[in-house]
Amino acid sequence: MKGNDHHGLYSRIEKSTLIKGSIKTRSDIRIDGNMEGDIETKGKLIIGVGATVKGNVLCANADIEGTFQGKLNAQETLSLKSESVVTGEVTIGKLVVASGATFNAKCSMVNSSDKIKALYSSEKTA
Repeated sequence: MKGNDHHGLYSRIEKSTLIKGSIKTRSDIRIDGNMEGDIETKGKLIIGVGATVKGNVLCANADIEGTFQGKLNAQETLSLKSESVVTGEVTIGKLVVASGATFNAKCSMVNSSDKIKALYSSEKTA
């Protein structure tokens, strides 16, 4: 995985796992199970084949092979694979859609001068 992959390490939610809640990370995250809640990452979000995510997502990039329902903000690129299903609202920099993908979402595209919102903009440094 590319993005904010820290020396080959990334977070992964396995197929047999259901998470209800929030995840906030600086590294890439791959979800192969089910997630209900909010995800915030400075890296890439990957939703694997057969996985389902319902909620709000803020990320740098997203690759979707499974199902997403909710509000997604991808600062750079949203890539929809052939088996993906996306419903809700998306705000993105670029959109890549493979043949066979289902995309039923309100879509807003922003250019590089109109960045979505700085990831972790609310973080304070000492």
